[in-house]
Amino acid sequence: MASYLIHAVPQRMWYVNEYLIPSLKAQGISDESIRVWLDDKKEGNLRACMHAFESCEGDGGTWHLQDDVCVCKNFKIITESIDFGLVCGFSSERYDGPG
Repeated sequence: MASYLIHAVPQRMWYVNEYLIPSLKAQGISDESIRVWLDDKKEGNLRACMHAFESCEGDGGTWHLQDDVCVCKNFKIITESIDFGLVCGFSSERYDGPG
């Protein structure tokens, strides 16, 4: 079972709470598998990110999500089927399609 850590700032918590977490849960991801790392101390992207990584040490693998992503309809299936080291995922309309 995969776990998910959302990197967030206070200004975007409305999106995290109203859209992102509900979209993860709608796919069957449990509350226990979703954590939010909120940079409410204004540490900045790099420092807050490093602290978030430290909180995951030894956990067996965590998907790190930014607080502004929109997950695909089969996100849970895809993330639970990948189990090999570091995975960096990015998708943009600009790069989707023939080319």
